[in-house]
Amino acid sequence: ARDDASRALQVVDAAIEHHGVSGELLARQAQVLMRLRRRTEGVAAARRAAEICQSDARMLQALARIHTERNEPAEAKPLLQRARELLPTDASILYDSGVAHFYLNEMDEAAALLERALTLAPGNGFALYVRSQLDTQTAEKNHVVHLRSVLMRSNIRRQDAISAYFALAKELEDLGEYQESFAALAEGNRIKRATLNYDVANDVAAMQKVMGQYTAEALARAKPGEPAAGPIFILGMPRTGTTLVERI
Repeated sequence: ARDDASRALQVVDAAIEHHGVSGELLARQAQVLMRLRRRTEGVAAARRAAEICQSDARMLQALARIHTERNEPAEAKPLLQRARELLPTDASILYDSGVAHFYLNEMDEAAALLERALTLAPGNGFALYVRSQLDTQTAEKNHVVHLRSVLMRSNIRRQDAISAYFALAKELEDLGEYQESFAALAEGNRIKRATLNYDVANDVAAMQKVMGQYTAEALARAKPGEPAAGPIFILGMPRTGTTLVERI
């Protein structure tokens, strides 16, 4: 919580040494290792924890999220399936399962799981948004009426409203209702903006520091790159095409 992952790892390692290995401690160790970007060790701890925690749905769900966040939904899916067997009517587990199937392009399975989640938690904005992404909506098959009814609820949570407006915007765009789509998107952004505490001066200061350090003279003094075959590190400022280069 204090953003001191190194110290957190010392504590959890000491707990394991003192109390012995448990699924809960291994899961916590895995989470901290992933935060420290020690992914190989983190994944190993998560896998060991999953072997121990086969009867704990919440722990399996937490471990599945580690795999989903490292872009390995195929490894998360069986953990979530086991969690669903233990807690078949838990909306959050159904949602996580639907997302795993979505990432694996298993759209029919994702749709069924998300509908079950929404039956149990009708206002879940995240589920509403992912559902809208499963397919291109048509005049014959869409969720516009349902989304608008959700947004009419007086007790809707702010985060759910944001996601529901984004889902509505996507579905209206699919239907060619562009003005209404933009209005929904604008309203979702308006609510989202109210949750942010952003000051552009912080970004400007960071960029000025980069410019001050990486001058033409500093770059001219840089040593040549490593000629051997191996990993390539792609560096760049935001929105400069680094993701495109990485994909290439």
